[in-house]
Amino acid sequence: MKHKLKSILPAFLFCLLLLSCKDNSEKKDISTIDENISPGLIFTQTDDLEEAAENFKSYVNTDRTLEISTEINHVQNAKDVNLELGFNQVFFIDNPRYSVPLIDENPLMALEFPIRIGFFQIENEKFIVARSEDYFLKRYGLANSAALRSVGTLSETFLKQSSNAAYTQNSPIDSLDNNGIRTIKSPKNYEETVSSIEKLIESNEDLSLFESKDFAKDAKNIGAELKPLHLFVFGNPKVGTQLMQQNPNFSIDLPLRVLIEKTENKNDEEGKEDGVLIHFQDLSFTAKLHSEEFDGNLPGQITDKLEKMLNQAISKEEE
Repeated sequence: MKHKLKSILPAFLFCLLLLSCKDNSEKKDISTIDENISPGLIFTQTDDLEEAAENFKSYVNTDRTLEISTEINHVQNAKDVNLELGFNQVFFIDNPRYSVPLIDENPLMALEFPIRIGFFQIENEKFIVARSEDYFLKRYGLANSAALRSVGTLSETFLKQSSNAAYTQNSPIDSLDNNGIRTIKSPKNYEETVSSIEKLIESNEDLSLFESKDFAKDAKNIGAELKPLHLFVFGNPKVGTQLMQQNPNFSIDLPLRVLIEKTENKNDEEGKEDGVLIHFQDLSFTAKLHSEEFDGNLPGQITDKLEKMLNQAISKEEE
């Protein structure tokens, strides 16, 4: 399987580098790190977020290999629940040639795809952000590879094309004590687990489903292979908006993402079946990453409630 991925990457990365070197006159120079940006992000600034978002969409539309799979307007979502939020939009960009090699290296990287690009304002400063290569390296223990560099180059290109900036800036991130991901084991098989969590989301009127993604299917479409992995991206603006009101950087980590992974019985032990794991981000980890504390530990409450809901959904008693 991995030799198939290696055959894809060289030509693909070369084309990407050509795109990133495309001339763009009258670019702005961003030369200082901004303390408003959380660790583990790359960023540029702009004078007009709406124009920058349109620039971004126009650039993506020029590349037939890329697709904006989801566009989330957090401002409108907040209004829908009678809350207010400054300009805040996030775009999900999909192409399995970027995601599959890194997910093959560490399945938990599926929580980071599709690639996310955020546009938001903090006080009078207007930012365009994406997760950095260093963040992926330290959180998921990845190797420095052409696959990782291709994701970094793509994100940098998006930011520069959106803002007409000469280059992006990196907000450094220290070593992490843990990866901030909670995992529970499902008593159901893989297909039943995926179905149960889908029903959980669709039956809850407070939740909105943004993506339902089969990574193994995506891999097959490019001639590669991945173990069964299914991602759900969903959220509740009543609580998510509160996180972004305190710190707009939170938007790059929202909505919530839940990953179902089918694990193999590697030792082929008799009578022992393959397992199913459910992974999701601990928002207390996210709050610490953004250097934020909330009254009543709201991030921890959200994560605990999510875990309880997931356990109820996969319980055999629910059948």
